[in-house]
Amino acid sequence: VHTKGTRTSGKTGDCINGKMLITINEEELTSPPSCESFNFKKVSSNWQESAVIGIYFKIALISPTPPYLKYDKTITLKQAVSFGAPRIDRLGNEATAGIMAEVSAGALHSAMKETANQFGGTKTHPSVVEEAFKSNIRKNYSLFVPGGRANTNAVNFSGSPTVYSAQTRGYGSCK
Repeated sequence: VHTKGTRTSGKTGDCINGKMLITINEEELTSPPSCESFNFKKVSSNWQESAVIGIYFKIALISPTPPYLKYDKTITLKQAVSFGAPRIDRLGNEATAGIMAEVSAGALHSAMKETANQFGGTKTHPSVVEEAFKSNIRKNYSLFVPGGRANTNAVNFSGSPTVYSAQTRGYGSCK
């Protein structure tokens, strides 16, 4: 997850003026998703899907009990997430499997960054972060892909899920 610089948590606690002044290093903890994690297949005349298993990202959290220690936690979705999208948009443009893989990687990365910005450096239980991450995946996917849907509780999807992988930079080249 891309973040820059350092910041102070600013959460109430046991420090100066009721503010906990734990410095959080906001450097990149997790590489962005690889578009190769997504293997879109046609499932109907105008619908394609990809399922991905093992999606993860790292986040810096603070233990919710004294002494409020900072720790890095890897949030891993154990169940496959399915991503579905129209093959042809309403303007008649084709969304190839490669294009959808790259767009999907971007949407997933956006959900990771949003979740990290929302909870990084806070006293939050990892299960709360995981549920928010799932919600952010669903929300961001529909924003990135008009008519697209992400299902974080996927049980019925075509084919076998691909195993999540990350890139050093960017999302890869899948076009």
